[in-house]
Amino acid sequence: MANLSAYPINTPKNSDLLVGTKTARPDTEEKPITSNFSISDVSRLINKGYKSFSAVITQTGSDAPTMVVLDNDLGFTPEVSLDGTGRSLLQVQSPNLLYDTNKTQILVTPQVTWDQPATQTLRTIFAAPKTAQVIGFWSFDINNAVSNDFKFFVEIKTFE
Repeated sequence: MANLSAYPINTPKNSDLLVGTKTARPDTEEKPITSNFSISDVSRLINKGYKSFSAVITQTGSDAPTMVVLDNDLGFTPEVSLDGTGRSLLQVQSPNLLYDTNKTQILVTPQVTWDQPATQTLRTIFAAPKTAQVIGFWSFDINNAVSNDFKFFVEIKTFE
């Protein structure tokens, strides 16, 4: 057997692999199997004390909003929809919970670019739970008018 201290210490990447054993389920004839596990999969098993979801939500004109999921360990994926001018919804079906009073933190950051000499349209985005399964987002322009054409980053953390 090799001496482990002879191997160099490196910084792992999410795509790197670890060798481990996939254990057999109890009360079955399965045998343990030596397998490769990615660093990203193993890191998801580590309890952070919360579950999180992060995405970029974009809405243009009268089109339905779109969402790019950046990270999700909730165990389910919310859907995004338009609920009127300047209002989008992030929602899930029961029994999943997107919002739990006194346990959920919602962070919203509007995207602002700085491409000179274009004038910037400043946005204010508010987030508020409507139910345990629905979070609403409201977009206001620089004149405090409800307005479409928004892009924002959202992160939801539900603490255990």
